[in-house]
Amino acid sequence: MANEVVAEMDAIQTHFKSSNAKPTHEDQQQFRYLQYVQQKAQYYQYVHGNLLATDFGDHDAYASLVGQCFEYTVNEKELKGGTSNTVARTYVMVVCPFLNVTQTEPAYHEWRLAQKQAQAGETPITPPTEREEQRPILLGVWANWTTDVRPTHVGLPHALYDEAPAPLEADPSPIRVQMYDHGERCGEAPRRVHMQMECASTNYVKFVEERSVCVYSIGFATPAACSPDYVRHLQSVLGASARHDEL
Repeated sequence: MANEVVAEMDAIQTHFKSSNAKPTHEDQQQFRYLQYVQQKAQYYQYVHGNLLATDFGDHDAYASLVGQCFEYTVNEKELKGGTSNTVARTYVMVVCPFLNVTQTEPAYHEWRLAQKQAQAGETPITPPTEREEQRPILLGVWANWTTDVRPTHVGLPHALYDEAPAPLEADPSPIRVQMYDHGERCGEAPRRVHMQMECASTNYVKFVEERSVCVYSIGFATPAACSPDYVRHLQSVLGASARHDEL
């Protein structure tokens, strides 16, 4: 499909260059649509190629995360460590492991109204007639595992089971870090994401931080990150605890 789109775009460009005709508004719209289709096809080709080459861990434990997405709500003070806005903006990060990470802002309209009112003081503002929306921003596309980034906020993992007694030793397996690149441009460079996978009882996003401009750190908790040795250890501890309770 991508090759067909490129061929059609080349044909359009060749036609107008050879005929010296001026493209109509409809011609321009068609060309922009073909560009969109081409970019979308290239994106899926890139993602699928990366997935085929992906290491999903022992027994493909991480493969269960493919096709799932998880949301995490964070305000910009927590995300960036501060804000120049009178009212902090609130983002909903959508984390789709092995696919992409996007930043959405469902409450953008409400934030704009609150920001304008805070700046106006006691003077009532006139709200816009139409709802203002903020489009999602692509922070990064799944690339591969990386060893170039050190994990952050490393602590004891959540127990594999909610009823597990505490304290328990930390999982001896090293935390693995994922790289998501080719995000939307931010100044001179594209956005990118480093996501560390930590042992936990369920799948959820632990934290999201913008540690430097347009470079994001995400902590993702998942049973897939738990080593077999640690799982056996927890099962042993839980079994001993259950026998003790029966006595």
